Amino acid sequence: MRKARDGNTALVHEHWGDNVFLESAFEVDIAPAFDAPIKVTREISTARQCMSPLEGRGVVATFDHRLDQLTLYTGAQMPHIVRNGLSDCLGIEQGQIGLSRLTSAADFGYKGILLPEEICLAWLTMRKGRASAGSRIGASI
Repeated sequence: MRKARDGNTALVHEHWGDNVFLESAFEVDIAPAFDAPIKVTREISTARQCMSPLEGRGVVATFDHRLDQLTLYTGAQMPHIVRNGLSDCLGIEQGQIGLSRLTSAADFGYKGILLPEEICLAWLTMRKGRASAGSRIGASI
C-alpha cells in the first residue's frame, strides 16, 4: 500500500495520475506543536480489519448446464459487486450469473463485498452440477 503511493509504481487508473484514492487535509496551523518542549514520535500500523457481524450469513448456488446459467442466492447488500467479482474469478460472462438477494433483519456488517464462500460455492456448483449451500462457518455440497 505504501509503495503504491511512490512515483515509480504502476498506476491503477492511468487518468488519475497517482494511486491516491482519498486524502484528508486540515487547515490548522500545527507549526507551534513542533516547538513543544517534549516531542514523542511513533509509527503506528493497523492490521487488516476482521469483520464480526451480529447476524449469520448464508449462500446457496445452483447451476443449470442446459442454460449455462449460475444462480446465487446470497445476503449481499450489493449484488452487482458480487456478480462482477464472480464473473472475474470464474471466467464467465456477467450475463450467465443470476443473483437473488436474500433479505435479513438488518443490513450492516460485511455484506457489501464478495466473500470467499460465494466464489467457492459457485465454482463447486458449476463443477459438481448440483446445488451447493454454505454459511460463513462452513459449506456443504
